[in-house]
Amino acid sequence: MQDESCYLCGHITEDILHVLRNRSYAKEIWHQVIPPNHIRRFFAGNISNWLISNLQVNKANNLSDSDWTCFFGIILWHIWKNRNLYIFQGKAMNSKEVIRVLYCWAKHFTSIHNKALKINTWLI
Repeated sequence: MQDESCYLCGHITEDILHVLRNRSYAKEIWHQVIPPNHIRRFFAGNISNWLISNLQVNKANNLSDSDWTCFFGIILWHIWKNRNLYIFQGKAMNSKEVIRVLYCWAKHFTSIHNKALKINTWLI
């Protein structure tokens, strides 16, 4: 029988919600980007409700100048990538490094997206 515990922290099961939201490393990242008055609600619910509620938010993220759904996706991808980087290569970025990279990616994506919108508007 395969061991289902978290390779990184020993938690009894390593499911996707544990990796992306509940593991201490992920929480360090989320606590730096989620406003304090939204923390309790952010960490509540199952994986489906959590993903849906965060992917249906249509408002700007004041921290990165990108929309929340974009920033949320970038964060998820970096948490997942960092987990795999550690497991398969024995390397990992600390949460402060990841936050710095997240903001750079979000800024870059927003810049490209805004340029594309301007080009599309000009073509119409």
